[in-house]
Amino acid sequence: MDLVGFLQNLYSRCFGLIRSPKKEWYRINEEQLTVGQLIFNYVFPLVLIVVVASMVGDYLNRDVASWTSQFFGVAAVRSFLIFAISFGASITALDALIRFYVGYPDVNLASKLVFFSFVPIMLSAIACSFMPDLLLAKLLSLYGAYLMFYGAQLVPGIPSNDRPIFRMASVILILAIYFPVNFVLSAFLGAIK
Repeated sequence: MDLVGFLQNLYSRCFGLIRSPKKEWYRINEEQLTVGQLIFNYVFPLVLIVVVASMVGDYLNRDVASWTSQFFGVAAVRSFLIFAISFGASITALDALIRFYVGYPDVNLASKLVFFSFVPIMLSAIACSFMPDLLLAKLLSLYGAYLMFYGAQLVPGIPSNDRPIFRMASVILILAIYFPVNFVLSAFLGAIK
């Protein structure tokens, strides 16, 4: 695959989830993506963009006279760790939730649900890197909860009377993992001078 096609696919998937989540979730559900393909085609490129944006934003938003190469590395590590830990913990927890309701684990499905629900959160992180006080960019991360709520309906084998509980539990799960991880790592690594 050429680089332009790769980037167009990434762009159309991310903004397809924002513009028309119903249509995009059905496309995602039909694709037979393995965890490796998901990481290579979507997770790694977006995490890389978030890391670079956080480094550039950190550089632009600091007083240039006080900026050192240490800050550059801290911003990169902070962004990477926030998403790596959030993805890993959310996928593990959602896989356990699927196992509880369906009776068998499905790591591929849990990975797709978690990652594509995190797309608005990652886009929010990119925007907030450059404009940290932009409230609209911060609120965009909450759209990830809606994407998880909508995407969770595609999990097969859940009885219809349990489906609303599963969907709400999925939403609470990703928010209860991402926001504390973000807060703790931002506070800890933000204090490093």
